[in-house]
Amino acid sequence: MSCKKAREALQHKGASIEVVVDAKKNAIGAEAAWQRLATAAEVHVASGRNVVSYRPQPDNKDDLLSKAVGRSGNLRAPTLLVGEHLLIGYNDALYERFLEKLRKY
Repeated sequence: MSCKKAREALQHKGASIEVVVDAKKNAIGAEAAWQRLATAAEVHVASGRNVVSYRPQPDNKDDLLSKAVGRSGNLRAPTLLVGEHLLIGYNDALYERFLEKLRKY
């Protein structure tokens, strides 16, 4: 459901999605997720109405992964790369916050 909301929000804002990866068919486990997360300047993880932001570092790896990886052991969906920022999960306020960045990319 959150993937559908994210897609609708992006379309509403006029943003296009360059690449779509089906998380059910191409699961990304915790270590592969960390390799991707570690390359981002910032990672923003939405959980309900809350958003937690990180600058990925080895000393916050476990905390970041605990938020970014779901019960399945895989990277949560939706995950959106906006420039050097990764947005994980869906939250209206988080997507609104990145509206200007979305328009630039």
